[in-house]
Amino acid sequence: MSAVFVDPKADDKPTESFNNWRKRKLNMKPERRYMERELKRPKSQKVLQEEIREKGLATPMAPDNLGFKLMAKMGYKSGDGLGKSNSGRTELIPITVKLGRSGLGKEAREMERMERKLKTEMARMKAHQKMGQMLQRDFRSRMRNQFEEQTFERDLYKSQKVCHQLDGEKGHTEPISTYYWPDVVMKKPAEGDNVESGIVEYVSDDEDCCDLTAEEKLVAITSYLRDHYFYCLWCAIKYDDQDDMEKNCPGNTKALHEDE
Repeated sequence: MSAVFVDPKADDKPTESFNNWRKRKLNMKPERRYMERELKRPKSQKVLQEEIREKGLATPMAPDNLGFKLMAKMGYKSGDGLGKSNSGRTELIPITVKLGRSGLGKEAREMERMERKLKTEMARMKAHQKMGQMLQRDFRSRMRNQFEEQTFERDLYKSQKVCHQLDGEKGHTEPISTYYWPDVVMKKPAEGDNVESGIVEYVSDDEDCCDLTAEEKLVAITSYLRDHYFYCLWCAIKYDDQDDMEKNCPGNTKALHEDE
C-alpha cells in the first residue's frame, strides 16, 4: 500500500491559496495595461529623428544617390578608395550630432577649461606631496640628530666618570679641563650661597668648555683615556700597555666596535 494513503501528513499541500492567486492576478493587471499603453503610444519627434538618422548612417550609399552618380561619372566604383591611386578613405565621413543649444565651439572651450583645471589640480597635488616628503625627511633628520646627540651625552657622561675615577687613582685632584670630569664633581657653590641651607647655585670655572659640543668633548676624553691609561671606553677594558690595546681593541670609535 502506498505511504501517501497511510500517512495523511505526507499529502501534498497546495503551495498557494486561491485568495493569494487572485490577488496576484489583480496586481498584474495594472502592469499589463501600462505596457499596452506604452506600446500603443506614438513615438515622439525626437525618437523618430534618432531612429531615421541611425538607419541612414547604417545604410551604405546607394547607386541612385546623386553624389554617387556624380562620382561614378568620374570613374569611381563602389568599394574603391578615393583619389587617383584609390588609396583614400572607403567609408563616408561620420556625422557628429550636436546635442543641446550651446553655441559652436563652447564644448571645445569647456574641454580646454577642464583640462587646465585638471592640470592645475595635479600640479597642486604634486607640490603638496613634495612638501610632505620634504617635511618627512626633515623630521627624520631632526630625530636622527637628536638621537645622536643624546647618545653622545650618555657616552660623554660615562667617559667623564671613568676619567674621574682613573685620575683619582693616580692622585690627581684637578682634571686637565673641567669637562673631563662630571659636572657634579667640578661645579662649586657660588659666592654668597649657604651650603648648609641646601639652596646652592653651582658655577663652573672653565667657560671655554661651553663652546665645545658633546661629540668634541667625547673625542678628547676618549683620546686622553687611551693615551694615559690605555683604557678603551667602548671595550670597557683597561689594557696593560699600548701594544696590548692596539692588538685587542678594534679602534678608537664606537662604530668600529659595532662592526665587530
